[in-house]
Amino acid sequence: MKGDFTRFTFRPEKHYNSIWMQQGRLQLDADWNEFVEIQKYLHQTQAEDIIGASGAIRDSDSFKVSKVSVDDSDLKNRIRSHVRKWLTM
Repeated sequence: MKGDFTRFTFRPEKHYNSIWMQQGRLQLDADWNEFVEIQKYLHQTQAEDIIGASGAIRDSDSFKVSKVSVDDSDLKNRIRSHVRKWLTM
C-alpha cells in the first residue's frame, strides 16, 4: 500500500484491543492506523473462531453451479465463502 504513513505499531502478540485518545494530545496517524489494525485483527479472529479456517453460507445454493448470465457485460456470480480466513466471492 502506498502512502505517507508514520509507522505501523500494531503487534498481535501484545493482545491490545483498544486505543484511547488523550485530552490535549495530538492525534497521530499511527494511533488511527493501530486502531484500524486492531479492529481488523479482532474481526478476522472472530470470523475464524465462528466459521473456521474455511466455510460457506449454509443454504441449498451454497455451492450450486449454474450457467453464468451476462447482462450488459456484467458477470453475475453468487458464490460466497471463506477460505483460510479470506472472504471469497
